[in-house]
Amino acid sequence: MGSAMPARQAPPSRPAPPKPKPAPPAPSSSSTTVNKTVVNKTVVVQQPAPVMMAPPIVAGPSMGEMIVGNVVGNVAGNMISNAMMGGNGGNRGPSNTDRMLEGQQRQDERQMDKQSMELDMLRRDVQDMKIAAAAKS
Repeated sequence: MGSAMPARQAPPSRPAPPKPKPAPPAPSSSSTTVNKTVVNKTVVVQQPAPVMMAPPIVAGPSMGEMIVGNVVGNVAGNMISNAMMGGNGGNRGPSNTDRMLEGQQRQDERQMDKQSMELDMLRRDVQDMKIAAAAKS
C-alpha cells in the first residue's frame, strides 16, 4: 500500500574533482633528463649613513703669545749659551747689536754737542744785538 509520505529523493550530486594529468612517460634508459631550477638572488646590503662631524677647531697662538714665546726662548737660549761658554760668553767680545747701539749712542752725543754749540752761538748773537740796539739809542 501506499504511504502518505513522498518518496525520498537523493540530494543533488556535486561535480567530480578534476582528474590529475597523466604522468609524463618514463624516460628511456638510454637518455637521462635532469630538471634544474636556477634562482638568481640579488642581495642588497645597505651601508649605514656616514656620520658627519664638525672638524675640530684648533686655535693657533695669538700674536702676543708668539712674541712672548720668542723673547722667552731667546733669553733662555742666551742663558744656556752663556753658561756653556763660561761667564760672559767666553772670548767672543761684544755682539753686533752691542756695537751698533754703542755707535748710535756716540752719534747721538755728537749731534747733541753740535746743537749745544749752535745754541751758544745764537745766544751770543742775541746778546750782541741787544748791546748794539742799546748803543744806538
